[in-house]
Amino acid sequence: MSSCYLDDQNRFVIEDFNAFPAFASFLPGIAGPLGVPLWAFYVNRGQAIASFGVETKDSPIMEFEPANKAYQTTPTTGFRTFLKIAGEQGSVLYEPFAPWSDGDATRLIADMNELQLQARSTRHGLQTDITYFTLSGEPFAGLVRIVTVTNTSAAPIALEILDGLPRVIPFGLDNRGLKEVGRTLEAWMAVFNLEQDVPFFRLQASAGDSA
Repeated sequence: MSSCYLDDQNRFVIEDFNAFPAFASFLPGIAGPLGVPLWAFYVNRGQAIASFGVETKDSPIMEFEPANKAYQTTPTTGFRTFLKIAGEQGSVLYEPFAPWSDGDATRLIADMNELQLQARSTRHGLQTDITYFTLSGEPFAGLVRIVTVTNTSAAPIALEILDGLPRVIPFGLDNRGLKEVGRTLEAWMAVFNLEQDVPFFRLQASAGDSA
């Protein structure tokens, strides 16, 4: 049953947060005197982060959606974790934090500088913890996401894990272009530096309608 309270560390906690009335907030938009801030918009649905980027919504890394749409789309277009659990009767697929994953005990913890999510499945004997926070004191903006999967059963478990964002918005694509001519602008999108395992996502040239 959904409930909310302040814990002994003065953190705001919501039990069964996907069933709680919808709300939206932001991670702290600060990065220290020598840091670069990043904005991160979250909702109490799915894995929480609904959008993030640098400067304004015209420089998104994950597409910006207003709150009323973010409540609907975040479980499918936001961060997702897929677990393939091997068993004697064959493999079972499980997605923690998904609204359609019945039987999970979930928790959202909002602290001053971070956001934590927890999904505990007695059926699969697993607990999935996710922590988000923004970088401070760095010459670039960054969102840190830590995913931990813990075996809570007495027996060993064999897992395969697929985790991440289904889509990354390349730099140079503004909100208007993304909403109105997103398919056309895919022709300008490219990934650079992949051979160094540090990919850069950006447009190959300006998509502005100017000389």
